[in-house]
Amino acid sequence: MRAFKDIYFKYVTLSLMVTMILAVLAGYFKWNPLIVIPVIVVWVAGNSFFWKSQAEGRIKKTQEQKNNCEVEEFVSAYENMYRNSPDLEFGDAASKNEVKLNLAYGYYALGELDKMEHILKTTTMSDKTGQKHLVHQVDYHNDWALYYLEKGLLDDCKGELDECNAVLENPKFKEPELSEGRSKYLDTLHYYNMKCGKYDGADQFYKKRLMEDSSVLNKVIASYRLGQIYWHYNMIEEAKKHFDFASKYGGDTIFGYEAEKMMKKRGKNSQ
Repeated sequence: MRAFKDIYFKYVTLSLMVTMILAVLAGYFKWNPLIVIPVIVVWVAGNSFFWKSQAEGRIKKTQEQKNNCEVEEFVSAYENMYRNSPDLEFGDAASKNEVKLNLAYGYYALGELDKMEHILKTTTMSDKTGQKHLVHQVDYHNDWALYYLEKGLLDDCKGELDECNAVLENPKFKEPELSEGRSKYLDTLHYYNMKCGKYDGADQFYKKRLMEDSSVLNKVIASYRLGQIYWHYNMIEEAKKHFDFASKYGGDTIFGYEAEKMMKKRGKNSQ
């Protein structure tokens, strides 16, 4: 909640104002404290629940922007959260690490690798094994793996993928977040293999993701990867069908931009 100044201000203001009014009225009318105190507690708890739900609704909206390839708006929203959120985690959906990791992936989707690197370097992972911490650890190592891939640092990428897989093997990691984390890991692992010249099995993975994933962004990435795979095998027309999809629906992402560039190429040898 603290990541949104307007929501947090309303929460604090209403909590204090109503509590003070009830306290004054209780003193004036000499209400029984055994009745007044529970009323105040219920009010504060209800007020907190309401404004937390408002914050979660806003976060859900920003996630929808990312999924719909409106990544610049998504990043802008999380940059504001990053400026506003406290250094410590308070257990809500806008904890500092969660904000940073969302920002890192947003920068990746925009192709802004320098900003991605900077935000990841400022992120310190906890070694706790609670579900939320395990999710963050997977995202952290996966984000670094993606960064190293784009920089051509394959050994560093492999190290981060191994770290990511180790987190996924933790028996305390539960569903549904476990499957979501493994899907991210496998996506990056197949991309890593492609960068190493190993394309076996990658097309089946990305075809499945293209068909089953509800996120437009993930469909765009899957389609772009399929374009790269078919281009590798010199299946140019098939590749361009997937590049066309990524270009058409990729919004402001780097994948849409790169797909558009590939659409203009004549064949594999023209790279």
